[in-house]
Amino acid sequence: MRKYTSRKTNNLELFNAKPGLFIEKAIKDYVLTSPLNCMMDFGNKPFFGEPVIAFADGDSPTFKNFKQTVSESHLLPREILEKQIPITFRMKPGFELKNVTVIAGALPVNPEIIRTEAGSRYGSSLIHNHMNWLGGHWGVLKAVCDHIEVLFYILGHSAVAPFFSPLFRDDPKTMAENCRKTVCNWSERHVAEACGLGTFGLNGMIITPKGVAVNLFSVVCDVAITPTPTPDRQYCLYYRDGSCGKCMERCQNSAISLQGRNPRKCHEYAAIKLPEILKKNGELKKIIGIPTCGLCTMGVPCSERIP
Repeated sequence: MRKYTSRKTNNLELFNAKPGLFIEKAIKDYVLTSPLNCMMDFGNKPFFGEPVIAFADGDSPTFKNFKQTVSESHLLPREILEKQIPITFRMKPGFELKNVTVIAGALPVNPEIIRTEAGSRYGSSLIHNHMNWLGGHWGVLKAVCDHIEVLFYILGHSAVAPFFSPLFRDDPKTMAENCRKTVCNWSERHVAEACGLGTFGLNGMIITPKGVAVNLFSVVCDVAITPTPTPDRQYCLYYRDGSCGKCMERCQNSAISLQGRNPRKCHEYAAIKLPEILKKNGELKKIIGIPTCGLCTMGVPCSERIP
């Protein structure tokens, strides 16, 4: 009889002793070895490098204050998990949701994409647009979240990626005037900051240890994991000492000012003005989906690191 052996094994002892380290390793292994992390139209180079991961107590006051500081409709981590726990778990005798942990991650964009988009006059270079629609959004980013959810289920626990859950709601027609607010009910940026993954930049994005040119994701789980310490300083040079404003200079629609980024103007450029520019140049038909601009996160001092 043929013997079947798994090429990889999960270290259950590590999961039970140090679940944070186990999950961090599992995510990094998946991203770095997944055949999905591959730009087939650009020499099979990876979309993303090694992720950065952080954790936070889902019941912490920071998340509870989101309804006042971010949006009235913003969901709480415990609220999401309670509504999405599989019925197979709910039916267990003595079931009780004791622990709620939020996992935040950042996938660093391939430096080649950063350099190309940084050199683009108007934004939405072909390789950047390819990365956003096939790497981020419903591509690699969703695959990573699905992987984490299934891994927790196999381990006998629950996990939900809020952005991809039936509970997620977004209304781009009523965008906020300031990026510190949001009209969606789960903000990956604010969650990343709450988990200690990084700090806000002037452009309204999160600057992580591997820079601001990253794609963010988050998962809520029912395993107690030691929280990540929050940064002890501002990562954005402008907020730290006023010495930078490069992202403001690079924006083609004056969407970034000393007051931060205006999502309305940002959306206006990407959804209306940029398509017109690309159509005029004969490039619109070459891109996937709608144009995506990365000018304020690429070609700036914080693109790939903490400046």
